[in-house]
Amino acid sequence: MIKLRKSNPVLVYGRFQLIDRANPDVFAYTCSLNGRTLMVALSFSKAGGRTSLPAGYSAGKILISNLEGSPLHDAQLVLEPYQAVVLELQKN
Repeated sequence: MIKLRKSNPVLVYGRFQLIDRANPDVFAYTCSLNGRTLMVALSFSKAGGRTSLPAGYSAGKILISNLEGSPLHDAQLVLEPYQAVVLELQKN
């Protein structure tokens, strides 16, 4: 994660926006800088959790995940227990 952060200024200097604030199972936010947006989603639940992609965006490349396989299902991330994902978002 540190290597990813150092190689992506958007994670350091980007505008932070918390998403899905009421979700008790997933902590998710976006960082945006110079037309680039990354989404970070973290499951802190032993049951996993799900969250939607922000409105106006579709999923791009998964930059990092601590588990194999894609958590993307339509416009949602379905996370396994304690899964962490960083993905690039594409503006629709």
